[in-house]
Amino acid sequence: MSENTINIYMNADDKVSVKDNTQIIKLQGPQGDNVNLETVAKIKNTLLDNNVFVKSDSLEGILLEFITAQANGLNFVKEDDVYEPFIRVSEGMVQITYLTSLPFQINDGEVQYMEGQNVERPLPSTTENTTIKFYNARMKLMYTKLIEATL
Repeated sequence: MSENTINIYMNADDKVSVKDNTQIIKLQGPQGDNVNLETVAKIKNTLLDNNVFVKSDSLEGILLEFITAQANGLNFVKEDDVYEPFIRVSEGMVQITYLTSLPFQINDGEVQYMEGQNVERPLPSTTENTTIKFYNARMKLMYTKLIEATL
């Protein structure tokens, strides 16, 4: 048997010799859509340009994130139209109203994302002021809100 030949046995009596990669690919069956990486990048950039935050680089991942955000009240908004977030403090919680999917950060901690237009997070238990930073989809700082500590 040659190094470049693969023998495939369908059953005990049938043998198929495959000599090139094209034949192997055809024998494997459908491989799904041949997605152009440039097109996927354009889709992702269009979403980011309209302040839809997506983490994935695959078409399937981008679509899943987009559909999930759409179901939670997604808006397409250019950078100049990103509205100032609204925050309200009540009983140790901060209620945030901002654009769905966009990132925010409390006291320079872990970056979090708006699952919907309104989210609620516990306030850090501290006697210091709390700072919340709000970003656009490309992680550009858009707004900073300060919650003054109450003693």
